Amino acid sequence: MTLSFICNNITSSQPISKKELRNRSITAYVEGDLEIHVNKKLFFKEEGLLLVELYFSLKTWLSSKNKIIEDFRYESMDFEEEHILEFIERKDRTWYIHSEWQLFSAKNQSLSFIEIEQAANSFFLSIEEEIEKIFNLNIRRLT
Repeated sequence: MTLSFICNNITSSQPISKKELRNRSITAYVEGDLEIHVNKKLFFKEEGLLLVELYFSLKTWLSSKNKIIEDFRYESMDFEEEHILEFIERKDRTWYIHSEWQLFSAKNQSLSFIEIEQAANSFFLSIEEEIEKIFNLNIRRLT
């Protein structure tokens, strides 16, 4: 199975000061459009998501120190009442992706943890490059 994240139209919802750029408050201001594809089929599409917030949430989950990986649940400060994105582990140690905003159910499609990691790493690189280009900021230093 293939999983991919595509980010577009990354902007700031308001001017960001140099001080805010140096700390993680940038997560509240940087928005963009996110598409997620499952087996090359559009699974999720949303505009104006806090992509740096998702970046840090997903990065923290994948770098779990105790290596006991729990389900990933992304909730945003913009949309607190529901999970925007979830990776849920099954009993057979495979995973599936779910979102309240999904365009189709992918529950019957299995992902390995490695496939999630690979897609996330591609997403991280894309966000890092865009933030560097737009804001002249290396967000890897903020993690």
